[in-house]
Amino acid sequence: MVKVSVVIPVYNVENYLRDCLDSIVNQTLDDIEIICIDDGSPDNSIDILNEYAAKDKRMTVIRQPNGGHAVATNRGMNMAKGKYLFLMDSDDILDIHALEHAYEKAEEKNVDFVLFKAINYDDPTDSYYETEVYSMDKIAKKSRRKCI
Repeated sequence: MVKVSVVIPVYNVENYLRDCLDSIVNQTLDDIEIICIDDGSPDNSIDILNEYAAKDKRMTVIRQPNGGHAVATNRGMNMAKGKYLFLMDSDDILDIHALEHAYEKAEEKNVDFVLFKAINYDDPTDSYYETEVYSMDKIAKKSRRKCI
């Protein structure tokens, strides 16, 4: 069993997809599977996915008619074989140590899931910003648990 299954639903993101995939294939945690579901993208996303899959045996690419983000995500989740599951949007990037740190923390604390902070990027202004939507304190209050 692989340690982490990464599921990436893909739709019309050719301008961001290489950065996303680079951040996953270069993770310091190597024992991962990468499941990309192209949800009928009208752009060149499928070509980029196939290019990466040809170079990385951990990657599986599925193409399906457009059914929406949730349908693509659910299909990927149904295929996942990892001990843990990481759902990633195809226009996001991840610190290269993120999966290793999350996996180690989950194992150390014997928890079912790990949440970590997200930082937003605004393309038109080329700036990063934080938002209350991804606040760890807000999430902890909602779950009535302490964030560790």
